Amino acid sequence: MNRMVRYGWMIVVALAGAVFVTWLRAAWVGTVKVDDVVLTASQRLVIGGGLGAAFALAGWAYWQALQSEHSITIKSLLPLTLLLHGVAAGALPCTSNDLFSNLAYARMLHVGLDPYLAGPSALGAADPFGQWVGAIWWHRPMVYGPAWAALLRLLGAVRDPWVALWVFKGMSWFAACGIVALSYRYCVRLSNPADGVWRFILVVWNPVLLWEVTAQAHNDGVVALVVLVGLLAAWRGRAWAALALWGVASAIKPVLLPLLGLYGCWRLRERDWSAIAMLGIGGGAVWLAVVWWGAGAQGWFAAQGIMWQDRHFVAFSLPHLVHLLTWSCGIGTQTMLHAVVVAAQWCGMWLLAADCLRQTRSFAQVIHSTLLFLLLSLLLLMPWFQHWYLVWLLPLALMVPRWDLARLVAALSIVAVLQYASILALPRAVPTVVSVLTLNGVGLWWWWRVRGWRLSSRETA
Repeated sequence: MNRMVRYGWMIVVALAGAVFVTWLRAAWVGTVKVDDVVLTASQRLVIGGGLGAAFALAGWAYWQALQSEHSITIKSLLPLTLLLHGVAAGALPCTSNDLFSNLAYARMLHVGLDPYLAGPSALGAADPFGQWVGAIWWHRPMVYGPAWAALLRLLGAVRDPWVALWVFKGMSWFAACGIVALSYRYCVRLSNPADGVWRFILVVWNPVLLWEVTAQAHNDGVVALVVLVGLLAAWRGRAWAALALWGVASAIKPVLLPLLGLYGCWRLRERDWSAIAMLGIGGGAVWLAVVWWGAGAQGWFAAQGIMWQDRHFVAFSLPHLVHLLTWSCGIGTQTMLHAVVVAAQWCGMWLLAADCLRQTRSFAQVIHSTLLFLLLSLLLLMPWFQHWYLVWLLPLALMVPRWDLARLVAALSIVAVLQYASILALPRAVPTVVSVLTLNGVGLWWWWRVRGWRLSSRETA
């Protein structure tokens, strides 16, 4: 058996083990609800340890596959890749409550309630969709944009919660398979076949994509799919299509605005009139949509602010780390230090954005600068970070000129799933501190080692 294929089968085995753990957990506690479920110490150890062992095996096999010499073709890896995502799709919700919040928002939209003005509590305690939502999200309005609300409105027509759960997971699986198909389409056209195989595996065998999108059904998979379609359109010179697609992605999660802004500024420098016209049309459409949306738009913006200032939830960010490490100093000192760190982060983010704009003079630099900005902002500059946000980086890692930066995304993905599994086995403050220190430590050490700040003239071409 080819070594690359052997590593793929190891990931299959690891995913099957993780899927089994999710069903075991549901059988133990008698519900698929994730939040507010009390587990005994032995149950936490078995569930957290089982997922940790599965993720460790998957991460090791994934990393070995990225470093193995091979003579295999991408086409021969497609059946195994689809099997990986098929196995992962069988998992029940276990490490995230987001799926249930989305189902509740879909139900609200269907019955005429505005999820931007009220949380799932508006459905009432007896509603079967609301019963699965965690207490911390019970009164929280939706933070996702109007493009996502339009998709949820269609899902809201499914009245049975269990059917809706699997329909939603099916949508996530479909998004993951779309990423597989588009990655294949791009990689088979690369001049270096070996590089194509490595880049293909880096994205489609990525443990964060497999677990957080295909298994746990985060909507970041849909965002990544739309971004990847836009990148391929830009790669073919269709700037107007790329801008339109990234606008849609930003209307799901506004975190993709850096890509939209960098690419738009580059096309402005190049005097690309079709792109300039698209930017003008898009800006006008956004303004009209916000005016028409009215109170809903105000509710969405308010929800963003509440989420970014939350210090009392596991956010895996530097401000949250400061909040945890200064608990003995009193609430006044904690609040002050948190505000100082957040303010410093915002200043750093704007300075980094200005430098990226200054140096971006080609499509390769757009990809490099966007990946640079998102990497540093996710690890150091954002007051809120969850591990599945790394899915946003995968389309960029697929096409970034510097392979060492793509491998950094792979390394962070392995660390992320391992650290998130530790939440189930340990008190939350412990894995939060360890996770922030580990992710930032790995990222900064790698950055120092590869000197990944600038592209060479050859890489820019």
